Amino acid sequence: MLLSNILYLTLLSVLPAVDAIVLPPPALSNRKENRPRMEIHCPSDRATNDQWGEPIGVTENIRYLRGVEGKPVNGPGPNACGRIACSHDTAVFWCNDNYYTKGLDSYQVIAELVDVLRNDGRCYETRQQSPTGALVIYGIRGEIKMNDGWSVVVRSEKC
Repeated sequence: MLLSNILYLTLLSVLPAVDAIVLPPPALSNRKENRPRMEIHCPSDRATNDQWGEPIGVTENIRYLRGVEGKPVNGPGPNACGRIACSHDTAVFWCNDNYYTKGLDSYQVIAELVDVLRNDGRCYETRQQSPTGALVIYGIRGEIKMNDGWSVVVRSEKC
């Protein structure tokens, strides 16, 4: 039996003259419209057109971030960006644009956003291996901005 049903039956036994009980709405954080939303920018101010990261570097950065324990914390911003992974001259940055310190539940959250960038056709460039060859992904760059003031950036940078 649901907790709300148990509460209702309990209140009816205590207050039998009550015709209806109005329970408060669910917490705002559980409502779909209040969950963090994202905007994908390819390119962005933090990952410009000439800052193409290597596809293998993105894949290795995702693998690395999925294995990092703990909860990432970034100091107050705006523009508080820190490099949290780098492979094959391809870096992942986590940026805090809030005026307060921001923490996330895990590094896996960042890894999943990097994976979203990797799979968004606006964020990568393809080139043909040869005149008759298949298209291959040449480079990846972009930024995902969350509506609660933080972002993830992928771009080229010497490791």
